[in-house]
Amino acid sequence: MSSRQMTFEELIATLKHSNLDTILVEGKDDVKVYSKIEREIGPRRISFLPCGGKQTLLKVYENKDYINNISLMFIADSDLWVFNGCPLKYKGILFTKGYSIENDLFEDGKSFLFNLMSRKEKERFNNLIINVSNWFAFEIKGLMDKKESEVNNDNYFYSINLMSNKLIKEGEENLSEDFLIERNYDSNDFELKKQIRSDYVFYLKGKFIFELLIKVFQERVQAKTIKYHKDQLFDMCFAKGMMGTHNESNINEIIKNIKKNLIKNE
Repeated sequence: MSSRQMTFEELIATLKHSNLDTILVEGKDDVKVYSKIEREIGPRRISFLPCGGKQTLLKVYENKDYINNISLMFIADSDLWVFNGCPLKYKGILFTKGYSIENDLFEDGKSFLFNLMSRKEKERFNNLIINVSNWFAFEIKGLMDKKESEVNNDNYFYSINLMSNKLIKEGEENLSEDFLIERNYDSNDFELKKQIRSDYVFYLKGKFIFELLIKVFQERVQAKTIKYHKDQLFDMCFAKGMMGTHNESNINEIIKNIKKNLIKNE
């Protein structure tokens, strides 16, 4: 799977000259997950192609009828559409069950990851999730109040890294006051905060869930405890997902859809 980000025009030209059925995904941040799926599918004549962002993927989808030499499949993060559903014109795209592919991956492996934590680490993680969910709901409400054309989901949260001690100090559970002031955060409670807190696995951006997991594991102080990093957490969640059935595993459900749409005679 190539990690080079092509323009819309380059993507269309590449697809028109390809002889491989192609699965288009959003971008390089998804490559680690989808490359695992690509290996699991095996040596078949299928290509995974990152589009460099959701907006470009949607534009290619809107022009898919100009590509008739190969079969195409599109997989994208739900993002804000996880709250209100995706537009009917994109019904042919396979959207993630949760906010992003990281959410679906985490859901598959969360029980296993929690078993790696001590009681205090679980408590800290849960408190971090509550505080970050409250802030995230505030940000999402602001995005929902804007016109869709004004929102670029590809970049809005890109620069925010919850592993940074500037945002959450080592060993603590609250976002820094400076960060919240900078974001004009409103601490008043409202329904969306409750919704995200109660089902964060589904609604809180998966990038932030994994950053909080990494923060908890990397800030361990006990001797001889493993400080897991992102790739290890991804691998464990993916492995647990592969062990599940189609009805209970998001990863297997994605693979089942790929086989149904692109792999014939199996």
